[in-house]
Amino acid sequence: MKKKYIQIIAFSLALMIGNTGCKDFLNELPDSRVSPQSVEDYQAMIVPAYPQANYVFTELMTDNLKYYDYPSFNQPTLVSWLKPFYTWSDGYDLNLPIGPEKSWQSYYNNINVANVAIEGLNNITKDSPLKRSVLGEAYLVRAYCHFMLVNLFAKHYDPATASTDLGVPYKQEVGNAQQEDFPRETVAKVYEYIESDLQSGIELINDDLISTSTSVEGNTKKYHFSKAAAYAFLSRVKLYKGEWEACIEASDKALVLNSSVRDLVTDYNNFLPGKNDFVGFRYDYASNAKSNILLMSQTVEYNSYNSSGFYANEFKELFLPDDYRGKIYAFTTNTTPNWGVLKFIGAGQRASTIIEFSVEEVLLNQAEAYVKAKAPNYNAAIANINKILAKRYSPFTALTATEMSKAGDLKKVLSDRIITERRLEFAYEGLRWFDIKRLKLSVEHTTQIGTETLQSDDLRYAIQIPFMELAVNKAMVKNPR
Repeated sequence: MKKKYIQIIAFSLALMIGNTGCKDFLNELPDSRVSPQSVEDYQAMIVPAYPQANYVFTELMTDNLKYYDYPSFNQPTLVSWLKPFYTWSDGYDLNLPIGPEKSWQSYYNNINVANVAIEGLNNITKDSPLKRSVLGEAYLVRAYCHFMLVNLFAKHYDPATASTDLGVPYKQEVGNAQQEDFPRETVAKVYEYIESDLQSGIELINDDLISTSTSVEGNTKKYHFSKAAAYAFLSRVKLYKGEWEACIEASDKALVLNSSVRDLVTDYNNFLPGKNDFVGFRYDYASNAKSNILLMSQTVEYNSYNSSGFYANEFKELFLPDDYRGKIYAFTTNTTPNWGVLKFIGAGQRASTIIEFSVEEVLLNQAEAYVKAKAPNYNAAIANINKILAKRYSPFTALTATEMSKAGDLKKVLSDRIITERRLEFAYEGLRWFDIKRLKLSVEHTTQIGTETLQSDDLRYAIQIPFMELAVNKAMVKNPR
């Protein structure tokens, strides 16, 4: 049985690695491979179908990083690879281990495997709790991959224009060799399909039956969707759609299952003061032992590379002195200050563990929804923020509506504070870009040759469809520029 599981996993990996574009990916599957047959086969197959955090390159597109020209320190090749992302250019280097082309290819390859699992499981006539749970995982993987694709390569969801804005192809079946071209669905239609798959996944998944294995890193259960992670996903979807009451409800359902907030003050004191155990802290930060983490993955990232040319030197100044999130930054020397956060185990071009969903995100999603709902609940929003800040500040003084009102209109002050907290909390994790996009924030980036600005109405919020897809898919329409 173990040998067969290895073959099944190899089969699914072959599907993901052996296809290069949406068109090729959706064509006829190779018939010379070992085919999954049982529910257990599909359970093994879905393991490598879970997506990596293929969006973390977007951190370079945000206001968290700034280019610093350190000729004797920066790695020129790395700078040349990353600068197109920093300047929102469509002319990035192809075939990088991170970037838009890799994201497009990887997410659609994951979707392919999910579709094979969904079709195969639906063809198994005998029902069982395990079959339903594995099917639920497959639906969640398919929904999540499409969600990331539409939020990278299309306009942000706008209820006034979503029915006409171009989204991405939503693939709900195994590839057909007779079909050559795959048109873009509208943003509204993509979200409709995402929510349908997401709800199916929530209904079917069973936390007690999630596939686990043990390794050097421990139990791998957090690399799979759980019920709480699925509700956290729904919370984000509703936030992005601006459906505030639905976001509050989804967040509540996630928090009933897991409301544990990371105690960063304790974590910091366990590893850093007087010990300087930076490696230990890095590994602990995204450890599967952390109860606040709902879903995690591993991916190649350059955000922790200490000679990339893109640093948080200015961003770090936003943290208040008692905020321990600002203490988890390190730099080399005063002559080449290159502040980088101690969140990732990697040092460039290696896999780091990325937190895909966390309790903290759910709390902040809900806080924003409380503020923007038809019947705002400012005190509930402040309570959510305080749950996080109590584990981030030492000493900690709770926020109150009375004190915040002294700074101006409470709704605006609170809304701004929530967005700031999201920026500080998820720094380097790739989520800042999606806040910039959905809130239409402008960003100014400087290089050694001048300044580039992303305006509030900039078309580059929607990353260009990868060149390879445009080349092979005649039905694919480019994003306007």
